[in-house]
Amino acid sequence: MTTDKKKSLISLVSLSTLALLGMHSGEARALSLTCPQQIVFGTYTISCGGASTATVRPDGTRSVTGCLTGGPGPYSNGSCNVSQTFPFQNIKVSMPAGAKITLGASTIPVTSLNLMTNAMGPTFSTSGAFANIPIGGTLNAATPPASGTYTGSLTVNAVF
Repeated sequence: MTTDKKKSLISLVSLSTLALLGMHSGEARALSLTCPQQIVFGTYTISCGGASTATVRPDGTRSVTGCLTGGPGPYSNGSCNVSQTFPFQNIKVSMPAGAKITLGASTIPVTSLNLMTNAMGPTFSTSGAFANIPIGGTLNAATPPASGTYTGSLTVNAVF
């Protein structure tokens, strides 16, 4: 008996950003947010019809559950940089829920978004001049996804 296996390349190719300008004591202060590194979830082989997850963590590690087996293709955490000018204030960096990747009509939700550490969650605060913020997340395939390359975007907000 043979098992038919499909291969899906699942990747998140862009992080969209929103940068805001804050005010302090009547003076305009600069806040910068850039996301130079996209999250790439990698290539997976699907071996059954059950629910599965693929996680790429902020520390760059990857894990899978269910019917997925990680392939040899590259994968990586995402990364954003936030900076501000003096006098420094607290900056809240966050990612709203509802991210997804798509291939035509096929959609896979992206959940368990983490900033900075593997367990921090979708918000991070800093009062420093600069912070590099690693990003991770989990793909949740309730049914076997269609084969192909999935793409999507995350919104990353930084607010004084």
